[in-house]
Amino acid sequence: MKIWLLPKVFTFFGVGIWVFSSLLFASDLSKTGRITPMFLGSSETDSLFRNPAELTLHEHFLEGRLLYGVSDKKFSGSFIIHLPDNLPIYVYEGWRDEKQKMILPLGDFGFSMEFFGSNFAQNILWIEDKTNKDSGGYFSLAEGGYRMLFTWAKKTRFFTVGGNLKRFYYRDIRSSDSTRNAIGVDLGFYFTPFEDLYLGTVVTDFGDTLLKDGFWNPITENGNTLKISQDILITAAVLSGQDMSFAIGVPLRFVNEIQKNPTQAWRRLSFMGRKVFDKTVEISGGYNSKDIFANMGLKLNEFIAIGLIGSRELFSSSSYTLMGYLTMAYPFQNAGKDFSGWPGHHPVQDTLYHQSRKDLKKNNERQAQQDEKEAEENAYKEVEEELNEQLKEIQKKKQTLKKIKKKEAIKKELDN
Repeated sequence: MKIWLLPKVFTFFGVGIWVFSSLLFASDLSKTGRITPMFLGSSETDSLFRNPAELTLHEHFLEGRLLYGVSDKKFSGSFIIHLPDNLPIYVYEGWRDEKQKMILPLGDFGFSMEFFGSNFAQNILWIEDKTNKDSGGYFSLAEGGYRMLFTWAKKTRFFTVGGNLKRFYYRDIRSSDSTRNAIGVDLGFYFTPFEDLYLGTVVTDFGDTLLKDGFWNPITENGNTLKISQDILITAAVLSGQDMSFAIGVPLRFVNEIQKNPTQAWRRLSFMGRKVFDKTVEISGGYNSKDIFANMGLKLNEFIAIGLIGSRELFSSSSYTLMGYLTMAYPFQNAGKDFSGWPGHHPVQDTLYHQSRKDLKKNNERQAQQDEKEAEENAYKEVEEELNEQLKEIQKKKQTLKKIKKKEAIKKELDN
């Protein structure tokens, strides 16, 4: 390949990755949860797991979602990588030359990323690069951004805790002061007195999240520093197996609101219901303190699902959103089949670590029994071989005695 072609090749791949990302990954409409009734993002830094403790209920190792806004004609999407609790590590024991499985009960780890919706046809621009005469320029999206999220969560029998470390970025190259940067933290907690009852608290943007410009300087407007204020939500959810759930959320500011304006305070509440029919059709809906929403999904197989999501402002007749989505996922159940030793992952079961220990103990006992049986069989074989040798010696002595008696009989005949 000629050297002068390299910049163009790199430019082509760079544009391809940027375009692919903008088409493949999430919007606020993808923030559906099972036990946290928050559907649309209330701030620009909101992440996929509004309550990070809910990561323990996420059942996919890999998940990607592509969305298309029917009303605004924009593409968006998200992807998630999830490593479950109790991941096994295999080590070799030198004296036995065998693999030994060790369980790491460190909790669930997740990495997710969302890319903002974009009308690709109207958003792509050719940027002239005056510093590189060979390439001449490159394609880029005029407006774009992403949310990046690292999540950790740990579940025990009664308690689940979690945390988000999130990064927000946005820029519009048509406006020099449009860049927005932010780094924030979310904290989440669940108490599970019964297997299917979740009582939780989530703190979003813990300690407030400051919005900064492209040089990481705080942004001020009218003398006030722009920030996303800390918000606290108290939630309660009831699950019925894997196919039905209902959740309600009460923000902490509801207490102050009901004192100031009791007739309007109910608008601060949020709720959500979800039902899955025959593991194929999913219907959910609710209210998120601003919009009413509904979702209908169809599971084509264990890896692919399609559906429609719609929302509308409760007190507005003109503002509505309709989106279609395609989800591709790789469940833990399949990972358990395809990868030897992959831990089983059940969202409401806390015995995984102990079960793995039990399985390991059973395997060791089974191996010990097998070794004992083999040793016993080897001992029988040794005794049998020894008896066979002794029998051969006895037969040899008998043959020798016969020969001696025969010689003595011959000698007597000759003497007579």
